[in-house]
Amino acid sequence: PCFTNQNWNINRKMAKTRRSKANTPIANVPKEPLQGEPWKSAFLTATVGLIVTALGVTVGTEENFPWGTENRVSEGKFTVHFNGDGLGNGIQVTINPSSSLDNIILTTCQTLIESYDSIDPTQCLPSNGARLFTHEGLRCFSWMDIEADGRTYIVPQGLNFMFPIGNVGDVIYPKSVQSPIPQKPIRLKQLTMSPRVFSVENFLTTEEMNELIEFNRDRVEPSQIGFTGRKDSSRTSSTAWDANSPTGSAIQKRAFDLVAIQLAEKQGDSVQVLRYENNEWYKPHVDFFDGVAYDNYDPTINN
Repeated sequence: PCFTNQNWNINRKMAKTRRSKANTPIANVPKEPLQGEPWKSAFLTATVGLIVTALGVTVGTEENFPWGTENRVSEGKFTVHFNGDGLGNGIQVTINPSSSLDNIILTTCQTLIESYDSIDPTQCLPSNGARLFTHEGLRCFSWMDIEADGRTYIVPQGLNFMFPIGNVGDVIYPKSVQSPIPQKPIRLKQLTMSPRVFSVENFLTTEEMNELIEFNRDRVEPSQIGFTGRKDSSRTSSTAWDANSPTGSAIQKRAFDLVAIQLAEKQGDSVQVLRYENNEWYKPHVDFFDGVAYDNYDPTINN
């Protein structure tokens, strides 16, 4: 994810992730996306599969994204799908405010996980952390959060919500995050099927970019390889990590909100600011953590 301004490059790594092998493909729902350690596959696709590309793109008027309580009704039907499955038929459910939403979460989850051997039925218990989300990433706490004829998604305990993958060109307006640009909501556009990649528009303002540059202008140092302190000819740029400025903190929080994950510093880097002078570079490379080096926060604990 890159935001460019003059000879600066502001790189936001939304979250550290582990991939046991550099050539391991990113999972594509619903084709066995949760083998082995399901939360890692889900977390990988939900965070790494986002590329922030455009700023200030004209999206349109509010008529193009009419969300709000006026679209919620007390009767009708909706469908429940497994986390990230934007193409399947799902399970049709009748809206019934007199019944428990937790019961819907439990029963539909138990049915949907039958195709996933790695998920235990106890992960479907709302009391353990199973949740229901709308197509736009809003967690459903009551029937009023569900839209008639809409799609919802079961997220078993231990997994993170993934924006549903549909067809190339599909657009989602996330409701889990507030756009910094008035009248221009953050906009996800699906670019590929596998790996799942979305462009993210209206994520930053020009003012925020300039504030990051000015705050970190005198803080940049020669770029290192990971956190080893080793310098290498593969990167000759200068780097600063912004964990202190109000702008950097706000952007980090916005990134977590975008993927509907509660802010946890152990799960993500600070905002990374890079400076490139003439003839400096950052060569293409593959990032991954092996089993020994992986020491990141495990969201399956106390979720």
